[in-house]
Amino acid sequence: MDELILNNQMLSEENVELKQEMSNLKKEAVELKQKIEAGLQVINKKHHELIQENQRLQEKLETTLAEANQTIVKLEKQNSDLQDRFEKEEQKNTELQTELAQKNEELAGVLKELQGKAQELKGVYEEKRKLKEELKIVNAGKKNLEKELNQAREDAEQIMVERRQQKERLKDQLRELDQEYKVQVEIEQKIKESDRQDSNLQDTLGEERLKLNIEELENEYEEFPGDKVLTLELTKDEDKVEELRNELEREKEKCKQLLEEENEWGDELVGMLDGLEEKIRADEQRSFNNQLTGEISNESGNAPRQKKRLSKSSSIDNESYVPLREKTTLLRSLSVDSGLDSDEENCDNDLSFNISPISSIEKVAESRNVGRVSL
Repeated sequence: MDELILNNQMLSEENVELKQEMSNLKKEAVELKQKIEAGLQVINKKHHELIQENQRLQEKLETTLAEANQTIVKLEKQNSDLQDRFEKEEQKNTELQTELAQKNEELAGVLKELQGKAQELKGVYEEKRKLKEELKIVNAGKKNLEKELNQAREDAEQIMVERRQQKERLKDQLRELDQEYKVQVEIEQKIKESDRQDSNLQDTLGEERLKLNIEELENEYEEFPGDKVLTLELTKDEDKVEELRNELEREKEKCKQLLEEENEWGDELVGMLDGLEEKIRADEQRSFNNQLTGEISNESGNAPRQKKRLSKSSSIDNESYVPLREKTTLLRSLSVDSGLDSDEENCDNDLSFNISPISSIEKVAESRNVGRVSL
């Protein structure tokens, strides 16, 4: 009995617990039902919204498909147009490639011609350099000749000073022997004779200077024969002085003839050189014009630069060809204005200055002519 009572109590307690649990489960079920209903409402609402969104997207998709179809039609049309245009461009490209090949051939010809012109220009510069070297040599020879002429003038002036000193000494002797009449007369005669010899010696000195300058030009500037001049200065033989005077007159005539011949020959040479110079300039101008015309027609892009280069080379060549007549006139003016007093000195200086420029001009003309013929 006690066990039954205990069991009943235990069962009653379990029933109470079960009832409580059931009531709790009912409450939880009610809550879950409410939650489920609320979730169903939310789901139904979302489902309705999704249906509306689906309809809107379908409408938009239909509109997009229509637009896409129109775009496809337009793109197909554009594609066909582009294909036609591509075919035309490809044909034009083929023509351009053919034309480019022709231009390349023409460019190769122009480059070959330019190389030839460059070689010619190089030869011209080389010729110009040689001409400058020859001009330096000519100027050096001219300076040496001027130095020798100045030395000869100084020697002559020294001799004249010595003669003047000798005359002064004779005059002093006359003053000392003034008291003796006979001795004075003899001394005066000696003085007159000395003056006459002095003038003769001056003539002889001019003659010898003329001979020496001619010999120096012919024998490549040999040393000045001072012993011969001193011997002639100290000569007192009247017959020999007279003979020297006659010889001086003959040398004067020869000098005048030589001057006339040299002037005529120099004028003819200047005329020939001027004609040659005009011909060279005409050839250069014609070559320059032909080259400039060819460059403009074949290569328009590089034409200004080539024209500038060619004009520069032409200006350099024109500067190097100073008229030869002006050079000869300048050298002759130097020979005329040398400041000599006597006719013999003028003749001597004209010979020394005219022979050297004519020979130098002849060398320059020959070198230019050889260079142009080789080109």
